[in-house]
Amino acid sequence: MSHVPREPERAFGFARSGSGDDDRRAELRRLRLCRVARGIASAAFGVPEAEIQKPNRSVAASCEARHIAMYLARVIFEVPYAVIGQEFGRDRTSVSHAIRRIEDRRDDRSFEEKLSGLERLAENCLSLTAGEEDET
Repeated sequence: MSHVPREPERAFGFARSGSGDDDRRAELRRLRLCRVARGIASAAFGVPEAEIQKPNRSVAASCEARHIAMYLARVIFEVPYAVIGQEFGRDRTSVSHAIRRIEDRRDDRSFEEKLSGLERLAENCLSLTAGEEDET
C-alpha cells in the first residue's frame, strides 16, 4: 500500500493556489517583526539600529540591545531562530545563545522590570499588526 498525501494537489505535484504568496507574506511579516523588535531595543537602550545590526562584535550596550531585540523577536513575536539569525546577520545558534543570556538575567530585579516593560510594548505592537495578513 503506497502513501498518498492527504492533499490531492500535492499528490499530483500541484501547489495550492496562492500558497507561495501566503508563504512570502508570512516571511515578510516575520522580517518586519524583527525590525520592530530592533526598533524597540534601539529606543530602550539609546543605541542606533545600525549598531544593533552590525555583523561584528560590538560594545556592551549594542550587544545587550541586540540580544534584547532577538529575545523579543523570538519570545513575543514567535519568529523562528533561523529568520532572526538572517535578519541580525547571525546563525540560529548565536540567536539561541543570546536568548538564553537574556533569560538568565531575569533574576536581576531591575533588569526584569525593564524587560517586562519591553515585553508589554512588543505585545502591544503585535496586537496592532494582528490584522495585517487580512489586509494584503
